[in-house]
Amino acid sequence: MLGHSIKPRIQSIRMRIVRNPLTTTFFLVSLIHCIAQGIIQSLLFSLDVNYNSFTSTIINEAHVPQQNHTDLFVTPNSISLQMCNFIPHSNYSCSIVFDSKSVNISGNDVDSNPEHDSTLRGEKLTHFIADGAHFLSDTTNALEFLRIESPSEPGDPIILSQQCVQTLVYPDQHFQNSRREDIALIVLQLWLFGVSVLAMYYDSVPHILAGLILHILFTTWSIYAFWRTKYQKDVFNLLIEEPATPCSTAVFSPYFENRVLYETYDLVLNITAFLLAAYLSWHLVRGFSKKSVQRLDAPENVKAIYKYFLAIQVCLQMAAFVLSTWMGLWLDQIQTSYILKISNHLAVYRAMYIFYTVLLLPWMLAGWWGIRLEKRKIVAVFTLTSFVLIVIACVIFYSQVFRWTFIAWPFFGGMTVLSLVLLVAIFALSIICRANFGKGLAQYLYADSALASSNFTVGSFKYDIENAQEDSHEDMKRSSFVELGL
Repeated sequence: MLGHSIKPRIQSIRMRIVRNPLTTTFFLVSLIHCIAQGIIQSLLFSLDVNYNSFTSTIINEAHVPQQNHTDLFVTPNSISLQMCNFIPHSNYSCSIVFDSKSVNISGNDVDSNPEHDSTLRGEKLTHFIADGAHFLSDTTNALEFLRIESPSEPGDPIILSQQCVQTLVYPDQHFQNSRREDIALIVLQLWLFGVSVLAMYYDSVPHILAGLILHILFTTWSIYAFWRTKYQKDVFNLLIEEPATPCSTAVFSPYFENRVLYETYDLVLNITAFLLAAYLSWHLVRGFSKKSVQRLDAPENVKAIYKYFLAIQVCLQMAAFVLSTWMGLWLDQIQTSYILKISNHLAVYRAMYIFYTVLLLPWMLAGWWGIRLEKRKIVAVFTLTSFVLIVIACVIFYSQVFRWTFIAWPFFGGMTVLSLVLLVAIFALSIICRANFGKGLAQYLYADSALASSNFTVGSFKYDIENAQEDSHEDMKRSSFVELGL
């Protein structure tokens, strides 16, 4: 039974996609972009995982407390790093690990070992870790040094000072956040491809516009990520790899070489995909709008109201991914990072995540269905819920660990800002749409959907709104779920 019901739907999707060269091209561009981006992001994820494993191994063997984290200060003439074990940061919870203005390196073996070359030390350290290194450390009081030996080359160790191990906490945090970003972007690619397919299947302008906006965001983030990698390369060099640093070990050069290469491909691909998507989306929106006008030439006041309805649909489409990603990143942060050992309000944060997750789908359906069918009570609940979500999103900024994460992690900060913008936009648009109930939009949407299903192409919207039949609401309800893709 299930196979018989799915097969016609798949065949119908295929026919809608290949009905003309424009839709076929749009689908192929979306598919190729999704596959190519998935490969690139997977390579970036693998790179981040490997180097995160490398730094985590050293930090764990050195018994660095899990609540310890770093705070970096960069000026045009200097760089300094402090280690903290609590938030908010203060002189009591933080101590300077490295300051380029007053270099004070202790416990490093650079001066005592004839092998002064940081590149050779980096290659040697990488080889030892990959070979299953043996670790010996002084942990009676505070760590003085970490002795690393290769099983195949005993007697030729690398010694990392306490100061060096502490500076490695900074790249370890960077790799952890990069892994989270990679996963989010891979999922976003799949979601974007799904939106593109639904746009073709339902001739949905909101899906097309939501996809185009996400292409813009993708491209913007790619530009920033490419700049950030160059910036982090300089930071890692000044902090870890130069001879005057606590580690004096050039171990991250291969990481940045590969990442710059992958992000170059990513940037070129996203710019190309954006330009193609913009061109194709423009023509698709014009084509879908023209077909709608041919079916029903709506009055000017209905066209004006329809723009607000269209805008809130686009926002809801984007909110589906952005809000869930934002809360997912926050949950992962409080469950797997140093915040787990620092925060005293984990139960509150988990409750907030559950609240958002449980409420997201009903909230979206209420907005989509209620505004389309002009259900006043449902829209009132939807608007109130939107306001509550905004209030919760604002109140959480009272949390010091949330504010710190917002500042320290740009990807999370961007998702937070985007979530708030979407929530405020949805709240405002829901009020505007509610104020325009009873002015003909619901009847227009029903009539357009009914004529589209019967392939009617010529007509006009010249009937009396007050004479619209009450029993049309059930058909309108079904069509609203169709456009949502359920």
